[in-house]
Amino acid sequence: MHLQYCCCFIHVRKGRLMCGRFAFYDRLQIIEKYIGRAIYTFAAFKPKYNIAPTHWIPVIREDEDGDRTIDHMQWGLIPHWSKERPKRPLINARSETAATKPSFRTAFKKQRCLIPASGFYEWQTVAGTAQNKPPKQPWFIRAAEPERPLFLAGLWERWHDPEPSLTNPDNEPILTCTILTTEANALMHPIHDRMPVILTTDTDLATWLDVRSKPIEEIQRLAHPCDDGFLTTWPVSRLVNNPRTDSPDLIQRVDADR
Repeated sequence: MHLQYCCCFIHVRKGRLMCGRFAFYDRLQIIEKYIGRAIYTFAAFKPKYNIAPTHWIPVIREDEDGDRTIDHMQWGLIPHWSKERPKRPLINARSETAATKPSFRTAFKKQRCLIPASGFYEWQTVAGTAQNKPPKQPWFIRAAEPERPLFLAGLWERWHDPEPSLTNPDNEPILTCTILTTEANALMHPIHDRMPVILTTDTDLATWLDVRSKPIEEIQRLAHPCDDGFLTTWPVSRLVNNPRTDSPDLIQRVDADR
């Protein structure tokens, strides 16, 4: 069995709204090499190379008994107290403020998760272009070590929609999630000033998932940029700009500005 999806984020510059994309195509056995055995609560997940906000993705968390599960969650966190879906999905949470912001503080304390990814996309504004409509060059970022997955720090919530819908006529609770971001490291900074929080050691993975015994101060210390040498990056085709496009070709290296 393979669990495959690729993780992509689109952020815009400081002071402007973030948006995103992502993917995953690693073998399930590789994921379990890092997190151990897990309980799956959903059917097989097909490979995807261009996941967009509100899409459903595999998410790793610990249940009440401390067992690790992989659940199907919607990307775009909805706080448990929200009376309706937000107009803009909360796909990212700034690690510097997540512990105190009303939308994230409960999940930061009690409902942390990991989002596995083979890599992610980031869009770089091309220098020397018209300021009114600058084109953006997409880049694919993944672990420098071949076939090593990324584990992105996330938060999750269980939300009850007050109104039944055609897609959820029984009004079952919906699991949603968001990805934490931090300041960019030296590799990422020429592309963007933010990046996802990437946990790189077994100890950090276990600490992040442990919502029963770890103090918040210890959790907050994990929310920093990963080492510069942990990642590698290359330019990819602007075909990834269309969220309906989903192909392994999207992660292939191209000449910049194509």
